[in-house]
Amino acid sequence: MSKSDTPRTNANLWASINGCIKGQHGEPFEQCYVPAPVVAALEAELNAASKQRDELLKAGDKMLNAWLTPEDEMEYSEWVALSADATAGWYQARKAKP
Repeated sequence: MSKSDTPRTNANLWASINGCIKGQHGEPFEQCYVPAPVVAALEAELNAASKQRDELLKAGDKMLNAWLTPEDEMEYSEWVALSADATAGWYQARKAKP
């Protein structure tokens, strides 16, 4: 038996007036629905996780750019500050709980 990609959604399925018809393997068809508060909570979590992912990607890009910048293009102190700022952004984004 395969594990569902949407266990929380499946656990909250409600039947419509006509009843919730399920297929052979338990997959829901269009006669089922999930209550709005459950959907809203899932959407909020998805948005928070997407925001955290975007912040981590930006911080990672900054770190990579700092490390790949040739030494002769900036003063060492500027490079250290850029690296420290990028690293701080990375750790801040990692601490955020989606």
